[in-house]
Amino acid sequence: MPTNLRLVFGASYFLVMLAIGVIVIGLEINLVQFAELSNTTTKTFSSALLTRAAGSIIGSFLCAKMLHYQTPHYVILQILFVDAGLLLAIPFITSGLAFQFLYFGFGLLVPITEAGVQYLTCEVHKEEAGPWLQLNSIGMWIATVAVPLLHYYFGLEMEYFCLGCFSFLVFTVLLCIPNPLRGLAKDLRQAIKETIEERSGGEAGAPRLQVSEVLIACMLFWVMGALVQITSYMDEYIMQTRIVPEEMSDLVLITFLTCALAGQGLAVFFQSCIAIKCRSDQLLNMIFMLLALGSMCMLLLLFFPTNVQLFWLCIAMYGFLVCPVSGYCYDLWNKMCVVSETGVGVVIFGAYSGSGLVTYTSYLLWTYLHCPQILIIVSLLGCVVPLMLLLPIRVTHLQTNLKFAV
Repeated sequence: MPTNLRLVFGASYFLVMLAIGVIVIGLEINLVQFAELSNTTTKTFSSALLTRAAGSIIGSFLCAKMLHYQTPHYVILQILFVDAGLLLAIPFITSGLAFQFLYFGFGLLVPITEAGVQYLTCEVHKEEAGPWLQLNSIGMWIATVAVPLLHYYFGLEMEYFCLGCFSFLVFTVLLCIPNPLRGLAKDLRQAIKETIEERSGGEAGAPRLQVSEVLIACMLFWVMGALVQITSYMDEYIMQTRIVPEEMSDLVLITFLTCALAGQGLAVFFQSCIAIKCRSDQLLNMIFMLLALGSMCMLLLLFFPTNVQLFWLCIAMYGFLVCPVSGYCYDLWNKMCVVSETGVGVVIFGAYSGSGLVTYTSYLLWTYLHCPQILIIVSLLGCVVPLMLLLPIRVTHLQTNLKFAV
């Protein structure tokens, strides 16, 4: 495939991830305004987040079947068109039940869209997909900053008019580019099928689930859960611990997000420089180093909970170190496993179920034990558990290499 065409595909998928990001963060930060529109309390309306989590889990289960049933390019197109319509309709919704369906629908559609994007990114760029997978993650984080700014300057109605138009614009861009999978020659498709049969022991087009995919999904479960709970509950943590003045809570979150984007930008540069030379074992070493340093940041906050300067430093460093790990995990999956619709469904399920279940369980424990340090403990587990999972991944990788060497 020509380099210019690969760049077009990469840029298009980045826009799709940006469209996904504005949906996800918009549903979180506008919770209070949606409650007012539906004439309910924020506490009652917050059950919509559970509805969205349920939709995300179901969508993660269904995405493999959806991508098998229809080519990923057209799945993404159809969902983007639906997303644009729903976003434009949000300011006119006044029913609490309608909002519940809205949250469930977006929760269902978002993981299917991301699964299609990650799958196509791996198929288009092959061994050079690493920086593009990291760039996909950056799109989600940029949305975390962009959507609050839109809401602050324009208000709810104009915010969702802009987001709906943006989703429709991305739909139009994807409509104008060809389906990348049609560019594969017949002999190349046959070679891919034979590779899938050989490595996974499944039938052509239906590869058996690989152990590494399950382990990487478990890593993403904890990493994404830890990151999402920080962005969701940092305000509450500051309000209860008074580690810094409450009016500085937004600044803390901006610091975390800015450092997260800086870390991911550096990761894109690193992966671009050694996209082909970067082997699976090097990726494993990089992930190990980042998670180990992230664990140290949270341990310092547990041992010195009242040190203000340390709090700022550790929050900033945690964002810088841990946020790129999700992109590295997707790259590791691309390099270690035979990319398939089934595999991407498992990996996406790990990421989205962690975002919902870990975040919700963290807050339940926090409120039950009246202990805001749960936020720090779960953030620590978000690094420690994936560190433990790296060992079986290394063993699986070694066994695979020995098998094919023989």
